[in-house]
Amino acid sequence: MNLGLALTTTALGEALRLGSDLGVDRDLLRRELSGGALGFILDYKQAMLADNDFQPAAFTLDGLIKDLRIATGSARRPLPMATITLALAAEASDAGHGEDDFSSLAAYYTAT
Repeated sequence: MNLGLALTTTALGEALRLGSDLGVDRDLLRRELSGGALGFILDYKQAMLADNDFQPAAFTLDGLIKDLRIATGSARRPLPMATITLALAAEASDAGHGEDDFSSLAAYYTAT
């Protein structure tokens, strides 16, 4: 489900942001994170994240935004993490990442 993909990608961005803020070596941080709960998404998008190049897109950020809108709009109860992730993804899209791979969300969040 793309909701899980979106939330995991945002969590990865936040973990990378914290590591950067704390001065942790980026390669060391990625190696350590790959062994935990964020390992799947990190391993899947390792090359894009390392190179900061999000083309070609396997699934665009705008596609992820569309799915997040469907999820938040159709839920019977609030989805606060999805709502926050949607806002962050929309901000990244507005900054020019809409046609980039969805993993650009993690890089955008880390850089802002």
